[in-house]
Order: sequence, then structure tokens, then C-alpha cells
Amino acid sequence: MRRAWIAAAAALAVFAGGWWAAELASGTAGSDESAMQVVEQLSPGYEPWMSDTGLTPDPARERLLFAFQAGAGALLFAVGVLWRGARTGRREP
Repeated sequence: MRRAWIAAAAALAVFAGGWWAAELASGTAGSDESAMQVVEQLSPGYEPWMSDTGLTPDPARERLLFAFQAGAGALLFAVGVLWRGARTGRREP
């Protein structure tokens, strides 16, 4: 049970870290914008074959989605580590 609490605390810490990292990067340009600038410089007449979906979230929602993704990934990693530990026969003291 102790390991489960540690895993949950680690996932929560990664979630908070993801939120903080997204907050720090909120003013920077993303890779999509950078790629479009390079494409426009290299090939001025290029027409994209697919348009944007228009479902761009607002900055607060984008940070929440990024933090949720980081937390979910950390939680899945922790569950995998715990599952492997239980499978190899290691038990909690």
C-alpha cells in the first residue's frame, strides 16, 4: 500500500510539474508555427493539403491538457513499475 501512495504522489508531482512547465512555455511559439515559417521560407508557393481543425483550446485549457497528459503518463509508468515488481515476487515490507 505504501508504494501505491508513493506512486500517486509522484503522479501528482508530475501533473503539477507539467502545469508549471506549460505555464513557463505559454509565451513561446510551438513547433507547428516554427515549421510553417521554415516551409514558407523554403517554398513560398506551398499550399497545405489539410487545414487546421479550428479546435485550438484557450491557454488555460491547453495547460490543463498538457498537465493531465504528464500526470497520466507518470501514473501509467508507476503502475507498470508496481506491476512488474509484484510479478517478480517482490513484496512490500
